[in-house]
Amino acid sequence: MGFFFFKNKGKEKIEVKGAPAFPIVVLLVETGENSKVYELPSGRDFHIGRDPNNDLCLNDPKVSPFHAKISPVKSSYVLYDLSSETGVKVNCKEIHQCRLRFGDRIMIGSVSLFFDLKEGYRKSEEEFFEGMEKRKAVRISPPLTLRFIVYSANKSKEFVALVKDISLEGVRIEIEEELLKGSMIEAQMYSKELAPIDIIGTIVRKVNIDKGGKILTEVGIQFLEMSEESRQKLHDYLVKCIS
Repeated sequence: MGFFFFKNKGKEKIEVKGAPAFPIVVLLVETGENSKVYELPSGRDFHIGRDPNNDLCLNDPKVSPFHAKISPVKSSYVLYDLSSETGVKVNCKEIHQCRLRFGDRIMIGSVSLFFDLKEGYRKSEEEFFEGMEKRKAVRISPPLTLRFIVYSANKSKEFVALVKDISLEGVRIEIEEELLKGSMIEAQMYSKELAPIDIIGTIVRKVNIDKGGKILTEVGIQFLEMSEESRQKLHDYLVKCIS
């Protein structure tokens, strides 16, 4: 099995110290012709309602005084309906609580909210796989294993896969399960010679491939946050593999 190391093309590193932190996540609020972006806190709940004491105050008669909240849970965010009168919808489906995915549309009263990464954090598929044909192929032995939890809708599930391609910005894997693009993941990557590295990421690519009649899902995972110590550890390990 061949493995690859994408060289970081001079991109400025995200300076993160200590344990993995949340990526910067935002709510885009659309009210008529106006729109506003709110950064969601990673250490406390974000409250939404008609009362001015909420983090997001919506002046809409269909919105209850304390209508909903978004809570950081591990490496994801969960939206809760606080027993509101008119309910909460995510992607046109009424919910009581829902683990959010990037790109989700939330309806509270007559107001549309969009849950996503802050501009500049997300890569498109084209950006993420740019220059793949120019990569330098190396054999990483022993292979790297990615153990990760995917948070989607109102549940989570753990997966394990071997890493196919890797850089300091992300990995590509193949897996038999169907995964949702935009889902946040909490992951550990390790091998016999590499102590576990903790990572928070998001699925930026998902495509089904046929391998000898067996349908697999090729998944591209963009790294969002890891500690500076883990980033350096991964960098040194990959440099060692190609030296």
